[in-house]
Amino acid sequence: MLWQRVAGGFSAGQQRELAQRVMGDLGLLGRKPARLNPQIERESWRLLASLERLDTAARVKIGDELLARIRRDARNASLLWAVGRLGARAPLYGPLSGVVPPDHAARWLDALAAIKLTTPELAGAMVQIGARTGDRLRDVDGDVLARARRRLSESGIAGDALQHLDRVLPSSSAEMNRVFGEPLPDGLRLQT
Repeated sequence: MLWQRVAGGFSAGQQRELAQRVMGDLGLLGRKPARLNPQIERESWRLLASLERLDTAARVKIGDELLARIRRDARNASLLWAVGRLGARAPLYGPLSGVVPPDHAARWLDALAAIKLTTPELAGAMVQIGARTGDRLRDVDGDVLARARRRLSESGIAGDALQHLDRVLPSSSAEMNRVFGEPLPDGLRLQT
């Protein structure tokens, strides 16, 4: 968790080096994965998702692996948070050039919509990936958003929770805390 909190202050090279180490431990670099404590494995995925200065190819690779794991464990809130963060249309601190291309985000959104079990974490990931930015180069295709919205509506997700799929809305402090992954300790505030 410490690395997640401080990684925003790292340069792109430092984030890349950290990602290489973590990706190796998770078995994403072609070698056998290390035997990790389940808590460390969950936090490792969350750390990778929070590294917004990684190039898009690395972010897509991580997201594709996350989707494969989510298909096997659709209730895993950490994996769902991570794929939502990776596919988010608006970075928390990173450059816009690091945002996953909309065609990959649309593919992830369709894959999440195909999961039969709808949890709040699944809905949150879908909304984060599909949230409108007003930028044609980052926004997911309208047809994909319509399918995601229909899927969530049919699952009983309220219209208020889906507003980000329809129009550009500023993020609230509660949403920023959710994006950050957990509330900040007392006295610390995110500067936006």
